[in-house]
Amino acid sequence: MRTRHPIVNCLLDSGWPGILLLSWPILLLFVSRERDMEAYSNLDEAAYAQIAFLAVCGLYLLFDQQLYWMDNLKIFFRRPILWATVYGFICLLSSFWSSHWQLTLYRSVESMIMLLLLGRLVQHMDLNFEKLLDWTILWAIVMMIFKGGTSILFNTDKSNIFMMLRGFSNLTLGPVIIPILFLSRRRIITVCLLILGLLSLSHKFYLGLGAGFIAMALFCPEERTMRNVGVFVIFGITLLLSAFGTTKLISYASFTKTEEDILSGSGRTYLYSEYYHKIKMSPYLGYGYVEGEHVEVPELGFIAPSAHNSILSGLMTGGIPGGIMVFAFFWDLIGLSHRRIIHPRVRSSLFGGAIMTLIVSLLGPGFGSRVNGGWISTIILGMLVIIATYRGSEYSNPNHTQSIRYLQRGRVRSRCAGTATARSRS
Repeated sequence: MRTRHPIVNCLLDSGWPGILLLSWPILLLFVSRERDMEAYSNLDEAAYAQIAFLAVCGLYLLFDQQLYWMDNLKIFFRRPILWATVYGFICLLSSFWSSHWQLTLYRSVESMIMLLLLGRLVQHMDLNFEKLLDWTILWAIVMMIFKGGTSILFNTDKSNIFMMLRGFSNLTLGPVIIPILFLSRRRIITVCLLILGLLSLSHKFYLGLGAGFIAMALFCPEERTMRNVGVFVIFGITLLLSAFGTTKLISYASFTKTEEDILSGSGRTYLYSEYYHKIKMSPYLGYGYVEGEHVEVPELGFIAPSAHNSILSGLMTGGIPGGIMVFAFFWDLIGLSHRRIIHPRVRSSLFGGAIMTLIVSLLGPGFGSRVNGGWISTIILGMLVIIATYRGSEYSNPNHTQSIRYLQRGRVRSRCAGTATARSRS
């Protein structure tokens, strides 16, 4: 019997939710355009194309009856995805007090549809950990080719490919690189993705990856491979710091950073200062999803499109309630990924990925801001944590007494009920 290509299997396993999500970066390549920040809310042909694509995704979800089964809806009420769902409703409500409610409403609907598509993707795969990892690798490759192509298209220096690699590594690859590196069966592809990340010259990627490896060594010492990797990273960082010092090491790592850029965090200190003053003026409601993050920074001479910090994005979107939801998401993402009921190797990989996600999200756009590669990768990591925590014995710690979780029990009950019904009919 002829075997299908792994990509074909991945597409069949993901179904329409996976295909629609993979189509998103392809669409952006053909409709993206370069324009001034002042024109970010203007409607043109590219905007209409994105709205049409979003409408297609919404219609699919509307008529997909399996989405509304109670067993399938449970994933949206499991932490940390629960907080992402609540934050999505806060984003929708923020349209009432946004200065540009049309933009806020559109971006809010976009985030909710993407969240529902990701949840439906996991359900379509029957909460299978390996299948979701394979789809994540395919999605990362598609994002690198098509979304990266968009970055090169609008880059004035066509020979500078590091702009594309930096955006790809920080946003798309950062939250999921550690889990797919240690848990995926596609070793060669994942190693290539890691090399691309290391070539990006991104401080966020280096810092997050180092912190993730160190966290794996310190907090998950029972897994020998993870411990050895963490010890090697700690030894390497210590050696480099002692040889060059912090400032020179960062300068050498990026080649182009001046000392002033390093001390200001590439302008982040000016950016965070402006957002802090804005938050103090409206601490309880914020300024609306996405629209609230467009703030003019005099020191940088342009309008910032994002807060480059997930917590600040949440505060600017929905005030204190929005910030609490974003904080709760990362709190549970880290806490649940380190639960003892998860198998040691899976636990250490997810915990290292959660730490890296936190670092990358605190230094760049991600969950809390508009939908981008980092937003989707962070939600995928949250789904992986839910699967590992609730799916069943194949990802649980064999030494733990509570290895069979609630979601699996629900599926077993429904299966038994179907068997009993069939017997009664016969």
